Amino acid sequence: MTPTKDPRIHLMLATEWLPASGYRPRAVVTREPTALDLETYQGSLIAGVLQGLAEAELEEAEIYPVDGRPMSYLRIWHRTDGSDLMTEARTWIHEDVAWTVVSTVEHTDYPDFCDLFEDLTLHFEEPT
Repeated sequence: MTPTKDPRIHLMLATEWLPASGYRPRAVVTREPTALDLETYQGSLIAGVLQGLAEAELEEAEIYPVDGRPMSYLRIWHRTDGSDLMTEARTWIHEDVAWTVVSTVEHTDYPDFCDLFEDLTLHFEEPT
């Protein structure tokens, strides 16, 4: 776990080893109070992410049910420091808090990590 002063960040994870691509896969769990519904929150997240990333392209955006509650899913391709990256963001709202798991990996490593990133999200439980 990496320390942070950003109050939205709940947890940061990164692999200990470095894949051949040279980019260390990582996941960040954030929490943010919100009065928005999930569809509106997803729209604001898309706008913010695309504005904040260079050479970004939204590849997929959907909302689907997981364990009886709606979850937003975004997959974004972008370039950072010469690396072609794939970022997934899965968001759900629980008791007026938007929880988001953002996972980033070099696009050639994506097939090796996409299931792990999904499992991380599906097994995460909000603290009480």
